Order: sequence, then structure tokens, then C-alpha cells
Amino acid sequence: MESKNFLGIDWGKAKIGVALAHAETRIAVAYGIWPMDTNFWPTLGEVVLMEEIGTVILGDPEHPEANTGAEIQAFREKLEKELGVRVIMQNEMFTSKMAQANLAETQKKSISAYDDAEAARILLQEWLDKGESEAADADF
Repeated sequence: MESKNFLGIDWGKAKIGVALAHAETRIAVAYGIWPMDTNFWPTLGEVVLMEEIGTVILGDPEHPEANTGAEIQAFREKLEKELGVRVIMQNEMFTSKMAQANLAETQKKSISAYDDAEAARILLQEWLDKGESEAADADF
């Protein structure tokens, strides 16, 4: 059976960072940043179909001051139910700081315009780097 690809999501109330990794390469790349508006779900659905996504790695802000647990859970359930993908939660602690540092090294202007997609890339790559056995378990 052919392996499905992976999507990393750095969730936010206003905007969502997205990264993609193909099953063959297992190298995450920043895909984009989308506003959390009425176009978000249709756009994400198109990407899931077009890129043959089977598993979504969703950033989980595990620090208590985030106060987003119920919202993240609702988002996860909608991903699973409406898009038919497997969702794996991944601790996203420090991914935004790491993303900003990475972008500063490349001397990108307007770092905040790219940091959510880079955070999603870091999140996804960390999960992929955990090892072939865990990542392979996500193949359908």
C-alpha cells in the first residue's frame, strides 16, 4: 500500500502555519500561513486531497497559560471527522522561538510573516526525526 504524506500544523486563533513532508523524503518544508477565516477549511481540504495527506501533526501548546486545550481538541476532532486524516498531537513548546531564530539567520525581512509556517515545519520535522518506527506507524 502506498504511503500517505504528512502535514504539520501550528495552530493559532488568528492564523495557521502549515508544513508538508512527503512520505518518500520525510523532509518537512514550510507550506504556507493561512488566516483562520471562512476559507480555511475549504483550503485545507483541497491541500489534503491534492497532497494526499494521511497524517496531520498538530502542535499542542502544553504550557498551562496557553488556555487553548478545548479549542485545540475541537480543531483536532474537526480534522479527523471532516478531512478523514489521522491526527497526532506534538508538543510545540519553543517552536515559534526556534522559527524566529531560523528566519533571523536567513536575514528574512518581516519574520512574523513567515514564523508560523516555519514553526509548523520544525514541529513536523521533529516528529519525523523521532524515528522511522513511529513515523512509519502513521502510514496507511
